[in-house]
Amino acid sequence: MANNNNSPTYIGFSTVGANQPIYIQQSTGGVFGGPGSLTVPVRQGRKFVLTDEQLVIRDLLNALSIQQGQKPGNPAYGTTLWTYIYEPQTQDTQTQISNEIRRVIGQDPRVTLNNLALYANDNGIMIQVEIAFQPYNNVVGANFFLNRYDGTIQQLAQ
Repeated sequence: MANNNNSPTYIGFSTVGANQPIYIQQSTGGVFGGPGSLTVPVRQGRKFVLTDEQLVIRDLLNALSIQQGQKPGNPAYGTTLWTYIYEPQTQDTQTQISNEIRRVIGQDPRVTLNNLALYANDNGIMIQVEIAFQPYNNVVGANFFLNRYDGTIQQLAQ
């Protein structure tokens, strides 16, 4: 798919119906009484497209999801946030979390962090970021929630 403005574009496939059983249909019998040729119906998935801001926010979410040192070939990629989420949420811990988020966002040359706010509660930590996309300085806000109970991070609707 051509993109005229040279902005980053990712085309992927939806996983809707990915765990549905695939029925194998047997056609004619094979040579010497074998099972014959098997035909599998082709399953078409819905395509989705992430462009510009959505792509950068998805990349940021991926960087915050992966523990640092877990990506093969790139040990600096990822975050150490998960070591802080189970600590008592003191001012020192919040400062360390804030510094780690600033480090992760600083690794992406496509964005500049304008504002960062953290809100801790019993279930986890909510992260609000305001980032500017380079080179046009389009400002977008994003909310993420680090869930303490299931060890996940997810983007929240604005």
